Amino acid sequence: MFGRYLKDIKMVNKGSPPIKLHGAWGIFFTLFIFLFIVSGCLTIPIKKVDPISIELFPAYEMADGSSVSPQSVAETIPDVDILAIDNNIKRLIDEKVTGIGDPERRLVKLTELLAKVVKYDTLSDLYGVKTAQQTFDTGTGNCLSFSNLFVAASRYAGLSSRFSAVPTLPNWSRDGEVLFFTRHIGAAVDIRYVYSQVVHLRMIDDKEKLITVEDSVRYFFSPSELTPYNYRVSAYYNETIPDSRAFAQYYNNIGSKLLAEGNPKEAYRYFIKAIKVDPDLSYAWSNLGVVYKRNNQLEAAEAAYLQGLSVTRGSKDTSILSIINNLAHLYDAKGDMENAAFYKEQVASFRNKNPYYQYAAGKSAYQDAFYEKSVGYFREAIRLKKDEHLFHYGLALAYHKTGEMKKAEASINKAIHYAMSVDKKNFYEKALASLKNSGTF
Repeated sequence: MFGRYLKDIKMVNKGSPPIKLHGAWGIFFTLFIFLFIVSGCLTIPIKKVDPISIELFPAYEMADGSSVSPQSVAETIPDVDILAIDNNIKRLIDEKVTGIGDPERRLVKLTELLAKVVKYDTLSDLYGVKTAQQTFDTGTGNCLSFSNLFVAASRYAGLSSRFSAVPTLPNWSRDGEVLFFTRHIGAAVDIRYVYSQVVHLRMIDDKEKLITVEDSVRYFFSPSELTPYNYRVSAYYNETIPDSRAFAQYYNNIGSKLLAEGNPKEAYRYFIKAIKVDPDLSYAWSNLGVVYKRNNQLEAAEAAYLQGLSVTRGSKDTSILSIINNLAHLYDAKGDMENAAFYKEQVASFRNKNPYYQYAAGKSAYQDAFYEKSVGYFREAIRLKKDEHLFHYGLALAYHKTGEMKKAEASINKAIHYAMSVDKKNFYEKALASLKNSGTF
């Protein structure tokens, strides 16, 4: 996260470049690109392998007969504190933020301050390889880079902050001969209220009600939308990422950048470094496998892929699809047709059971003017996950093109119902009003 398909697909946590689309789809993705959540049921029997220390993995063999071993990484790749900030940043926070007693107002003020001094930019920082300090100094940053600064600044300001996963639609992008699966990262701030409680009311299947009472609120921060108020409290948005994983993602991103630039030897070092920092970072294992495979070290590639598959965290770990796809092509290269067929079947099964894959197929059919076909894909996505507002809006667009205006209106109303924020509801309500008044979006 789609460019030319390669046998080796690797993942990198980096923000997606702006997607330019025409008409209603263009407006839609400009507003909502960071708000998808990966879902789907993967029933693949994950092969558990005995944990292998990264130190025991084979060296990267060079054409000249030399090699780079995992053990050498400690000497060649320095530790980097991605959350370190200097006195200039601290002084600015002290002047503008620290003295504010109310933590909620302090959070708002900090967010406003960051919006003034740093621009969220996926082009100048395509891979997300800036520390908190570098993000501040350059005035731009991708999602990981910006989140580094936000977490560091909010902690200095006395707020309880942590990295948090940003749910996104599976997205692929290409850089040269390398195809990337991109992920997104944000941050969360917990504010505890001593003298009051917060009540959350959520509907389940339009009937049952779930009420939770808490004495704290978690505000979710996504660099693409600089406000702490855009997201409702939900388990989907509360997936905390430990600092060690954010640090490992930083090294992983540098490795991905180096591989795209044609420097596999140095990419190897950084993927090893990422795994040393977080041995359970599944897509770093997958990326290491890609480096091995491209260097024709097929046995080492297989071991890395299987290690990555073994440490995946269940069906919602988006690295699974990348790893099993890589395994399928690896076994093709090895002439192991039985295993290749098995993993290809698992890839197909994953896609068929993933509502967001169906949604992506519907969007593709829509853009190719196969509107009736796109209706089928969107309906299947809704069958698999009916509470996703994006699917209902896509179906509304498709119905509009097939001339089924009543169904289009009904679908937009469902999008309004399931939308998670005021901004999204307002967007859909304007679309509905436009459809009723002029017959178009």
